Amino acid sequence: MKNTIFDTHPNLDCYFETADGSCFFTENAAEAHSKTLEDKKVKTVHNTAEKSSNDSEEDKKAKVVHNTAEKSPNDSDDELILKVKELEDTELVKENYIALKGLVKYFQIEVADQKADTLIQALTDYKLKLQA
Repeated sequence: MKNTIFDTHPNLDCYFETADGSCFFTENAAEAHSKTLEDKKVKTVHNTAEKSSNDSEEDKKAKVVHNTAEKSPNDSDDELILKVKELEDTELVKENYIALKGLVKYFQIEVADQKADTLIQALTDYKLKLQA
């Protein structure tokens, strides 16, 4: 069976799948969801496709973030790369408020308030800073 997650995210090294088939980019999110299930198992699914040896534009951006973003001691490089990809893939619209709020918190972006418009502007500015 073809894995559509790796088709849409070819540079992704792995994702985490809960017993009910839900997929997550972070192990923490998968474990939190699994607590609501009868079967608490979380499985790591690795991308076995060959990757080119040249860094993609996305990988270069992730390295920039890795070198510039403040990380807490518990953050892993993989988690940071996944969060950068999540930021790139998330449409910055009010309907994605919960995801936007999570990204602002993860990247420790200071905002005046938690209104959707404020979060959208802060994440837009942050994305532009990453591209510079």
